[in-house]
Parts: sequence; structure tokens; C-alpha cells
Amino acid sequence: MHVAKMNVQGTSLVGLYIVALDNIVFVSPEVGDEDKKLLGSIFQAEVVELTIAGTGLIGAFMATNGEKFIVPHILFDHEKAILDALNVPYEIIHTKQTCLGNNVLASKKGVLVSSVFSEEEKDAIAQAFDLPCQRVDLNDEATTIGSYVVSNDKYGVASYEFSDEQLEMIESFLGIALQTGTVNLGTTQIRSGLVTNNNGFIIGQASGGPEIVHADSALGFLGDDN
Repeated sequence: MHVAKMNVQGTSLVGLYIVALDNIVFVSPEVGDEDKKLLGSIFQAEVVELTIAGTGLIGAFMATNGEKFIVPHILFDHEKAILDALNVPYEIIHTKQTCLGNNVLASKKGVLVSSVFSEEEKDAIAQAFDLPCQRVDLNDEATTIGSYVVSNDKYGVASYEFSDEQLEMIESFLGIALQTGTVNLGTTQIRSGLVTNNNGFIIGQASGGPEIVHADSALGFLGDDN
């Protein structure tokens, strides 16, 4: 099985509580034991419980390209110790824009960041991922680029609020193929209700059948043997 619907603490905003990398899935303490087992199976990855600055809303604070990740400087010492014990490269970013997950969209070929970041902050993020990085200001409705796109190494789901030209720019810079869609019965903030890596995905419990099938196709899993 490579897909499941899920709630966390009674909410379908699974992307706020779960962050999937290639080999590790970070989960907030609010995720139950049975769901942790399910996540490990779907993502084929080790499950690690984590908070950021004492909160379980780790998806808002962490940004990843599956291989590396960044966290804000508000990380507590005991949380840093958990990350240091893992064999996964990460960097701490000093910024007032601590919701890195909402404001950063990274692939293994490039990184797009919100225009709210300074040039110095953009450069720090580029150095953290060791990838080309570009500031973007796509439109008034979708300024937090990380909130509106979710992808694995090759494929992704994006908000329909982007124009064709904007989608082409994202695809070209990040080296991924995008399809527009929604989650949780019409939500365009895709990241809030969808989490994926190259092995599978979870989607918010409120998502309808057509949204699940579309995400399955858009993320490249339909017809796969997963």
C-alpha cells in the first residue's frame, strides 16, 4: 500500500504534523502509534518523533528536498540533539520568517523561496541545500510558495491559483512535473493536507475520492507497483 487517508488530533491538516524525507519521516507527538506504523510502511522510512520550539506543528517550520532539510533558529536544544543523532544533513536558518515549510519549496535541483526573505537569508538557504535558489513573488493569493506545492523527486501537486506561466517556471527551476489540484474537499494550500516522498503519500481524511485519485496520478504512483 502506498496511500492512506489520515487525521491527526481530529484534523485533516496532516501536512502540519508530518514531514517525509527519503529515509526518515518526522512526526509530531500528536500522531498516534498505529498511524506511526502506517506512515513507516507507506513511506518505507524510519519514523522519528519531533517538535520544533516545543510545538508539534513541524510541517510549518521544516523544509526539505527529501535529502536535506532546514529548520529555524528557534529550535530547542533537546530537539537539536534529536536531529544531531540522525545521519541526515540539516542546517539551522536564522530568520524572522520561522515558518520555513510555508515559505520554502525545495527539490533536488533547486529551491524557491518567498520574497519575504532577504537576499542574505536566501543565500543562507541556498548554501544549506547547496542548490540554486530564487526568490519568487507569484501572486497576492499564493505568496507562501511552500504552502501551495507538494512534490517528490519527479512529480507534484500544485494549487490551481498559479498561472500556466508560473507553473512552467516552477517545473523548470525545480525539475519536476506538476498537475494542479486540491485536497480536503477544495483546499488549495496543498501542503496542509498532503505529504509525499518517492514511495507513497498520505492525504487528509476530509479529501474526496477524486482528489485522492488525482493526487495518486499527479505524484506518479498510478500504474506503479507500490
